[in-house]
Amino acid sequence: MTPKRCRLTRGELDLRDRIMDEMKRNGFQINPHLRLPDGGRQAYRYVQQKAKIAQIREHGRFITKFLPRAKELYPDATDIRPEDIELEIRPVRSGTHDGRLFFWWNLAWWSMPYQKAYGRQMRFIIWDVTHDAPFGIIQLQSPLLRMSARDKYLDIPRGEEDYWANMSMNAGRIGALPPYNGLIGGKMAALAVTSNEVRAEYKERYGGGRRTLMEGRTLPPNLLFVTTTSAFGRSSMYDRLRYGDRLAAICIGSTSGAGTFHVPESLTRDIYAMLKRDGVDTSTSY
Repeated sequence: MTPKRCRLTRGELDLRDRIMDEMKRNGFQINPHLRLPDGGRQAYRYVQQKAKIAQIREHGRFITKFLPRAKELYPDATDIRPEDIELEIRPVRSGTHDGRLFFWWNLAWWSMPYQKAYGRQMRFIIWDVTHDAPFGIIQLQSPLLRMSARDKYLDIPRGEEDYWANMSMNAGRIGALPPYNGLIGGKMAALAVTSNEVRAEYKERYGGGRRTLMEGRTLPPNLLFVTTTSAFGRSSMYDRLRYGDRLAAICIGSTSGAGTFHVPESLTRDIYAMLKRDGVDTSTSY
């Protein structure tokens, strides 16, 4: 069967050219499919770095405006007394100072570009009460409905993925902020994901007798487990992570798939705008 060809409008042609130019600048090859040149991790790191720079440009005004406040909260490493660190987990609410601080650190500190959470989401700042400074951050969001490594490990029956996925979360961000990252604070941030405070916040937010969309099952307000993935294989942050004599993190396998962080936010908005003009329901916040 011969595929049908459609005539693109001038606006669609311009958008197509912009997409191709952006991908080429990011190191992709197009002949005819989009792919990275053979380069292993370095090729992926290059694309991530380009996306990160584009994101900083996109939010440059906010980063600059909030920089003085972030610097005020940044403790000198020589002032930190590790034996006196006392931590609390603060839920982050939209439109608050903590919300702006959370967003700033995500843009300015992480090497991976920041991506908006989808579905259910919870954000936390881990705070060093003793030194009155942000220790680390946690971002949780709805997990994928189906994830082969997770479903196989938990022996989830086919057709019940929605029930188990809707009582779990996926961690998009877990880590310590400077200078605590130099104290291996990332392991403490990872351990904090399993805390009573996180489970209590989940129960408070989602304890209203939610029902799954696929099967209409009523869900108990329990956070049973949290999954996370690493861009470059196993992360040492989770190795031998324990609470007492119990393992707090287990490597259950590898995933496969594709992401979209290499597409800049400004270009993403224009793509969605064109889809909307063509009557496509994008169901997005752009």
